[in-house]
Amino acid sequence: MYAVAGISGTRVMPGGLARVAADTAVDVVSTQRGGGSKDIWVLRTRRGCRRGNHRQDSGSHVRHDDIPSRLVENLYWFGRYTARCEDKARLLRGTIAARSDEAVWNAAVRFCRDLGVCSIDGDPTACLRDDRNPMGVTADVRRLAWCASQVRTRLSRAIGAL
Repeated sequence: MYAVAGISGTRVMPGGLARVAADTAVDVVSTQRGGGSKDIWVLRTRRGCRRGNHRQDSGSHVRHDDIPSRLVENLYWFGRYTARCEDKARLLRGTIAARSDEAVWNAAVRFCRDLGVCSIDGDPTACLRDDRNPMGVTADVRRLAWCASQVRTRLSRAIGAL
């Protein structure tokens, strides 16, 4: 089961994780014999029902779209790296646009360096192509491309063609 710790204490969530077996090995639930795990969701049958007062649901809600956890993780990181690349590119674009005001330029460059977008000695215009900085835009674009290659079957053709 899943539990969440909060300010008012620990709360048990409705549902959990169940181990499942392949049809050929129902007597032994083992991942080595084709078994796995599935999320269990407890659905309310009507609004506002209280504990102990549940009516038995007449139908079963079984999902047959099993998504491997590795795919889900790669989709998550695909989104995170997309947001990081966009945020860093906007920061660098704004910094480069501030060149005409020396005080703003110096503050923006310092901000880029403090966040690791630019190396200590790096110029913001060169940071877009700096492949030595592990926190830079180029490194995040590489990570984004790798995640995209891992989830390419779940992306639309328009994104996949890029």
